[in-house]
Amino acid sequence: MKKNFKIVVFLSTILFATSCITNYKRMDRLQLPRHGQQEFGSCLTDGEGSFKGTFYLNEQKLVGDVDWKLEGNYLQLAVYEPFGQLLLNLKFVSNYHIVGVSGKLANAIPKIQLDDHGYIILDNYLIGIKAFELPCFFRFYWPDSWLSGTFMDDPDRQYLFSKKEAGREISLFKKNTVDRKSCSEISWGQWLFFFRKESKICFSHGKFGRSLEIESSQELLAELYEDSD
Repeated sequence: MKKNFKIVVFLSTILFATSCITNYKRMDRLQLPRHGQQEFGSCLTDGEGSFKGTFYLNEQKLVGDVDWKLEGNYLQLAVYEPFGQLLLNLKFVSNYHIVGVSGKLANAIPKIQLDDHGYIILDNYLIGIKAFELPCFFRFYWPDSWLSGTFMDDPDRQYLFSKKEAGREISLFKKNTVDRKSCSEISWGQWLFFFRKESKICFSHGKFGRSLEIESSQELLAELYEDSD
Protein backbone atom coordinates (compact mmCIF):
# COMPACT_ATOMS: atom_id res chain seq x y z
CA MET A 1 0.00 0.00 0.00
CA LYS A 2 2.77 2.44 0.96
CA LYS A 3 4.67 1.53 -2.20
CA ASN A 4 1.64 2.27 -4.37
CA PHE A 5 1.14 5.58 -2.57
CA LYS A 6 4.75 6.60 -3.29
CA ILE A 7 4.31 5.72 -6.96
CA VAL A 8 1.15 7.83 -7.17
CA VAL A 9 2.92 10.79 -5.49
CA PHE A 10 5.91 10.45 -7.83
CA LEU A 11 3.73 10.29 -10.96
CA SER A 12 1.66 13.24 -9.75
CA THR A 13 4.85 15.26 -9.27
CA ILE A 14 6.07 14.45 -12.78
CA LEU A 15 2.69 15.31 -14.31
CA PHE A 16 2.57 18.62 -12.42
CA ALA A 17 6.07 19.54 -13.52
CA THR A 18 5.52 18.63 -17.18
CA SER A 19 2.24 20.56 -17.21
CA CYS A 20 4.20 23.66 -16.18
CA ILE A 21 6.83 23.32 -18.89
CA THR A 22 6.78 26.35 -21.14
CA ASN A 23 7.48 26.28 -24.87
CA TYR A 24 10.72 27.99 -25.86
CA LYS A 25 11.84 29.39 -29.18
CA ARG A 26 15.29 30.54 -30.22
CA MET A 27 15.64 34.02 -31.69
CA ASP A 28 18.78 36.00 -32.52
CA ARG A 29 17.11 39.16 -31.31
CA LEU A 30 13.62 39.87 -30.07
CA GLN A 31 11.61 42.26 -32.21
CA LEU A 32 9.86 44.83 -30.04
CA PRO A 33 7.64 47.79 -30.87
CA ARG A 34 9.63 50.98 -31.32
CA HIS A 35 8.44 52.39 -27.98
CA GLY A 36 9.55 49.17 -26.26
CA GLN A 37 13.04 49.32 -27.76
CA GLN A 38 13.62 52.71 -26.16
CA GLU A 39 13.56 51.07 -22.72
CA PHE A 40 16.72 49.03 -23.38
CA GLY A 41 20.38 50.00 -23.52
CA SER A 42 23.96 48.96 -22.87
CA CYS A 43 24.99 48.46 -19.25
CA LEU A 44 28.68 48.93 -20.06
CA THR A 45 28.63 52.59 -21.09
CA ASP A 46 30.56 54.74 -18.62
CA GLY A 47 28.40 57.01 -16.47
CA GLU A 48 27.47 58.15 -12.99
CA GLY A 49 24.50 59.37 -10.98
CA SER A 50 22.96 59.99 -7.55
CA PHE A 51 19.95 58.77 -5.58
CA LYS A 52 18.27 59.18 -2.25
CA GLY A 53 18.25 55.61 -1.02
CA THR A 54 17.07 53.12 1.58
CA PHE A 55 18.63 49.64 1.88
CA TYR A 56 17.34 46.71 3.92
CA LEU A 57 20.16 44.33 4.86
CA ASN A 58 20.07 41.72 7.65
CA GLU A 59 17.09 43.50 9.24
CA GLN A 60 19.09 46.73 9.15
CA LYS A 61 17.70 49.84 7.52
CA LEU A 62 20.36 51.97 5.88
CA VAL A 63 19.26 55.43 4.71
CA GLY A 64 21.46 57.88 2.90
CA ASP A 65 22.64 59.50 -0.30
CA VAL A 66 23.79 57.07 -2.97
CA ASP A 67 26.39 57.78 -5.66
CA TRP A 68 27.25 55.32 -8.42
CA LYS A 69 29.92 55.43 -11.09
CA LEU A 70 30.87 53.07 -13.91
CA GLU A 71 34.28 53.53 -15.47
CA GLY A 72 35.68 50.77 -17.65
CA ASN A 73 35.76 47.52 -15.67
CA TYR A 74 35.07 49.28 -12.36
CA LEU A 75 31.66 49.88 -10.84
CA GLN A 76 31.53 51.87 -7.61
CA LEU A 77 28.53 52.31 -5.32
CA ALA A 78 28.85 54.60 -2.30
CA VAL A 79 26.32 55.38 0.44
CA TYR A 80 26.70 58.52 2.58
CA GLU A 81 24.94 59.84 5.65
CA PRO A 82 22.94 63.04 5.03
CA PHE A 83 25.84 64.96 6.64
CA GLY A 84 28.42 63.42 4.30
CA GLN A 85 30.11 60.62 6.26
CA LEU A 86 30.84 57.53 4.16
CA LEU A 87 28.73 54.62 5.39
CA LEU A 88 29.46 52.05 2.73
CA ASN A 89 31.57 51.84 -0.40
CA LEU A 90 31.31 48.89 -2.81
CA LYS A 91 33.66 48.42 -5.74
CA PHE A 92 33.05 45.71 -8.33
CA VAL A 93 35.79 44.68 -10.78
CA SER A 94 34.34 42.83 -13.77
CA ASN A 95 37.46 41.03 -14.98
CA TYR A 96 38.22 39.43 -11.62
CA HIS A 97 34.74 39.20 -10.07
CA ILE A 98 36.04 41.10 -7.04
CA VAL A 99 33.97 43.08 -4.56
CA GLY A 100 35.80 45.64 -2.45
CA VAL A 101 33.90 46.72 0.68
CA SER A 102 34.84 49.66 2.90
CA GLY A 103 33.24 52.35 5.03
CA LYS A 104 31.76 52.73 8.51
CA LEU A 105 29.31 49.82 8.06
CA ALA A 106 31.58 47.50 6.05
CA ASN A 107 31.62 44.87 8.81
CA ALA A 108 27.94 45.22 9.71
CA ILE A 109 26.38 44.20 6.39
CA PRO A 110 25.97 40.72 4.88
CA LYS A 111 28.92 39.39 2.89
CA ILE A 112 28.81 40.45 -0.76
CA GLN A 113 30.50 38.40 -3.48
CA LEU A 114 30.34 37.73 -7.22
CA ASP A 115 30.26 34.26 -8.73
CA ASP A 116 32.18 33.23 -11.87
CA HIS A 117 29.38 34.53 -14.10
CA GLY A 118 29.18 37.93 -12.41
CA TYR A 119 26.02 37.25 -10.36
CA ILE A 120 25.77 38.95 -6.97
CA ILE A 121 25.91 36.66 -3.94
CA LEU A 122 24.45 38.28 -0.83
CA ASP A 123 25.10 36.52 2.48
CA ASN A 124 25.97 33.30 0.54
CA TYR A 125 22.71 33.43 -1.46
CA LEU A 126 22.37 34.24 -5.15
CA ILE A 127 19.96 37.07 -5.92
CA GLY A 128 19.80 36.38 -9.68
CA ILE A 129 21.15 39.80 -10.70
CA LYS A 130 24.52 40.49 -12.29
CA ALA A 131 26.55 43.31 -10.78
CA PHE A 132 27.18 44.92 -14.14
CA GLU A 133 23.46 44.99 -14.90
CA LEU A 134 23.07 47.56 -12.11
CA PRO A 135 24.21 50.53 -14.26
CA CYS A 136 21.26 49.81 -16.56
CA PHE A 137 18.83 49.79 -13.65
CA PHE A 138 20.36 53.00 -12.29
CA ARG A 139 19.60 54.62 -15.67
CA PHE A 140 16.02 53.27 -15.63
CA TYR A 141 16.31 50.93 -18.57
CA TRP A 142 16.74 47.19 -19.10
CA PRO A 143 19.92 45.46 -20.35
CA ASP A 144 19.90 45.14 -24.13
CA SER A 145 21.57 41.73 -23.72
CA TRP A 146 18.13 40.51 -22.59
CA LEU A 147 16.86 40.94 -26.17
CA SER A 148 18.83 37.93 -27.41
CA GLY A 149 18.48 34.28 -26.43
CA THR A 150 15.79 31.67 -25.96
CA PHE A 151 12.32 33.13 -25.47
CA MET A 152 9.17 31.55 -24.05
CA ASP A 153 5.72 31.58 -25.57
CA ASP A 154 3.29 33.63 -23.52
CA PRO A 155 -0.29 32.77 -24.56
CA ASP A 156 -1.75 35.04 -21.84
CA ARG A 157 0.24 38.03 -23.13
CA GLN A 158 0.97 39.31 -19.64
CA TYR A 159 4.67 39.85 -20.43
CA LEU A 160 6.46 42.04 -22.92
CA PHE A 161 8.73 38.99 -23.13
CA SER A 162 9.92 36.04 -21.07
CA LYS A 163 13.21 34.27 -21.70
CA LYS A 164 15.55 31.60 -20.40
CA GLU A 165 19.20 32.43 -19.84
CA ALA A 166 22.09 30.55 -18.18
CA GLY A 167 20.33 29.17 -15.14
CA ARG A 168 17.72 31.91 -14.75
CA GLU A 169 14.46 33.03 -16.32
CA ILE A 170 13.70 36.68 -16.99
CA SER A 171 10.17 37.97 -17.43
CA LEU A 172 9.48 41.61 -18.27
CA PHE A 173 5.92 42.62 -17.45
CA LYS A 174 4.00 44.96 -19.68
CA LYS A 175 4.14 48.51 -18.39
CA ASN A 176 1.28 49.65 -16.19
CA THR A 177 -0.07 52.72 -17.94
CA VAL A 178 -1.65 54.13 -14.77
CA ASP A 179 1.47 54.61 -12.63
CA ARG A 180 3.93 54.10 -15.54
CA LYS A 181 5.51 51.25 -13.61
CA SER A 182 7.72 48.72 -15.39
CA CYS A 183 8.86 45.53 -13.63
CA SER A 184 11.04 42.53 -14.42
CA GLU A 185 11.01 39.26 -12.51
CA ILE A 186 14.07 36.99 -12.40
CA SER A 187 13.77 33.41 -11.15
CA TRP A 188 16.38 30.71 -10.70
CA GLY A 189 17.29 27.59 -8.72
CA GLN A 190 14.39 25.49 -9.96
CA TRP A 191 14.16 21.70 -9.73
CA LEU A 192 10.98 20.35 -11.27
CA PHE A 193 9.64 23.89 -10.75
CA PHE A 194 10.04 23.64 -6.97
CA PHE A 195 12.30 25.66 -4.63
CA ARG A 196 12.17 28.65 -6.97
CA LYS A 197 13.70 31.92 -5.85
CA GLU A 198 12.88 35.26 -7.36
CA SER A 199 14.17 38.80 -7.61
CA LYS A 200 12.09 41.70 -8.86
CA ILE A 201 13.18 45.07 -10.21
CA CYS A 202 10.66 47.88 -10.76
CA PHE A 203 10.93 51.36 -12.26
CA SER A 204 8.30 53.97 -11.44
CA HIS A 205 7.76 57.37 -12.99
CA GLY A 206 5.75 59.21 -10.37
CA LYS A 207 4.68 62.77 -9.73
CA PHE A 208 7.89 63.54 -7.83
CA GLY A 209 10.33 61.81 -10.18
CA ARG A 210 11.67 58.36 -10.98
CA SER A 211 12.33 55.57 -8.49
CA LEU A 212 13.77 52.08 -8.45
CA GLU A 213 12.90 49.13 -6.20
CA ILE A 214 14.79 45.84 -5.90
CA GLU A 215 13.31 42.81 -4.13
CA SER A 216 14.71 39.33 -3.52
CA SER A 217 12.63 36.37 -2.32
CA GLN A 218 9.75 38.82 -1.71
CA GLU A 219 11.88 40.91 0.64
CA LEU A 220 12.64 44.52 -0.22
CA LEU A 221 16.39 45.10 -0.62
CA ALA A 222 16.55 48.68 -1.85
CA GLU A 223 14.47 51.73 -2.69
CA LEU A 224 16.20 54.43 -4.71
CA TYR A 225 14.78 57.82 -5.66
CA GLU A 226 16.40 59.93 -8.33
CA ASP A 227 18.24 62.87 -6.81
CA SER A 228 17.02 66.03 -8.51
CA ASP A 229 19.31 68.38 -6.58
